Amino acid sequence: MARSTSTRPLAATALCAALSGCSGATQLAPAGTPATQSVAHAAAGGSQPLWSARASASGVAGLLPSAAATAFATAHALPRGVAGQFVQTGEARPNTGDTLLFINANMTGNVYGYDLNQQEQVWGCTRCGGWGLATDPATGDIAIGAYDDYSYPIVQVYHVSGSGLTLFSTLTVNTGDTVSPLGIAFDSAGNLWASEYPSNTIAEFDRSEIRSGGGRPKHLYLAPDFASVYYVATDGTTVIVDGVDSSDEFVSATLETAGKGRDRVLNRYGSLAKKTGFPGGIAVDAHHNLIVNNQYGTVTTYAKPWTGKATSKLNWSYPQNDYTGIALDPAQQTLYAADFNETYNGIGMSNTYPLKSVGSLVTSPMAEIFLSVTTTTAN
Repeated sequence: MARSTSTRPLAATALCAALSGCSGATQLAPAGTPATQSVAHAAAGGSQPLWSARASASGVAGLLPSAAATAFATAHALPRGVAGQFVQTGEARPNTGDTLLFINANMTGNVYGYDLNQQEQVWGCTRCGGWGLATDPATGDIAIGAYDDYSYPIVQVYHVSGSGLTLFSTLTVNTGDTVSPLGIAFDSAGNLWASEYPSNTIAEFDRSEIRSGGGRPKHLYLAPDFASVYYVATDGTTVIVDGVDSSDEFVSATLETAGKGRDRVLNRYGSLAKKTGFPGGIAVDAHHNLIVNNQYGTVTTYAKPWTGKATSKLNWSYPQNDYTGIALDPAQQTLYAADFNETYNGIGMSNTYPLKSVGSLVTSPMAEIFLSVTTTTAN
């Protein structure tokens, strides 16, 4: 049985891990043109785009609404160089049942792993991430959105144990366009879903392909109500996505994967132009409630079928903070958020769940932009 996930706040002066990083940012290509209906089609081959096609001046700033976070991101860039491997960053090793939190840094591509029971960083991986994170609920494996040598968009899947992480599958996210695996989620069947940001395409990798060591998507799905899909969540085998529609509204929808009709739009949460809505992470709890983060300062929950008014709401002090990705702990007692804080820069924040209050820092502050977070349990 998993231990309690209650933690003491990390000291604000905690030192960052000694992982390499560089400065600058990447320009992402314009969103793809929405299709007229949801379409499943086989993934095609083709040449891989080169990293040089992505390089330019603004990059991840387009994923952040706050002026402070945008200015910070614009002044930095993803580095080039070969991805590393997870290494132990201290003397502590996770005990069986400890809750582990991983957080993915966009500008350096570094991924950091924390033992929340011991309140310590235990692992780090230089340049092996940059985008989304997800946990397979059946196995505890984690998936990391990244670039292969910062040339090709990929998702890599790792076994997690108390002694370390073992890479066992590499999934290539590529449709011949300039995309990034920002939103990642496993469904209850063990399939993995990844948004191809900034397009309106979602890639599906089936469980057998993941277990065999990787490959290309089994299917690609177009979300016609979106100009750009950001984050992904699942409820069983139902896939939920959020993002921006053609009117620059922040929306969510269930993805039609059977080819029998259109996606079902669930809610509209505000306007980018009016600065009332900006897509953040989404998650689903064990009671099938949908949790939606609006980067303009709120996390809200919605009872299934996830339409209508919110059932709860948490304000987290925008623009002093800028929550991006969110994830529940295994015990469903804490909602963690990847955050850009004006004082600390990149941090991980805890929040009580069911939603009640903002908690404390749970990762070391560092000069970074975090886009995603996930939790698992040490085996």
